[in-house]
Amino acid sequence: MHFKYEQVAELSRASQAKEELMSLLETVGKISPQFILDVGTWRGYSMEVWHLAFNPLILLGIEIDPKNIDRTIANNFKIIVGDSHSEDTLTTVKAYLGDKKLDFLFIDGDHMYDGVKKDYDTFGPLVRDGGIIGFHDVIIEDNPGVEVHRFWKELKSMGH
Repeated sequence: MHFKYEQVAELSRASQAKEELMSLLETVGKISPQFILDVGTWRGYSMEVWHLAFNPLILLGIEIDPKNIDRTIANNFKIIVGDSHSEDTLTTVKAYLGDKKLDFLFIDGDHMYDGVKKDYDTFGPLVRDGGIIGFHDVIIEDNPGVEVHRFWKELKSMGH
């Protein structure tokens, strides 16, 4: 177990179980991500985690509602206020990345099947070969407002 990741997980304000977060940090840490996009930033707590764990060169977030963003976090990271499903937001992300590809994409925005799929289809192509795409709320199956598990099962059935 990586001590730094354990500390980051313990201090995290992100809405993720500490054990799950530790596992994710261990997995993503193996590729030493330098270019990260967090779709569905909300308060920005997961961006804090990515920053503390990996100290990436580029750390971008997308949040549709600026009232959700913790201003103390917004001052430390680049958060694009916009709809992750819009062409303008994709254009803005591409402008920040330039010719670089994402090492890690974390999808935690629209939790309905079509929204998760759209985020994957939109930003997935920006991830480099060997990069990692993570999803939040994959195991929740008993909440009608969360359909991430449906898309996850579809990806797994296709061998992704």
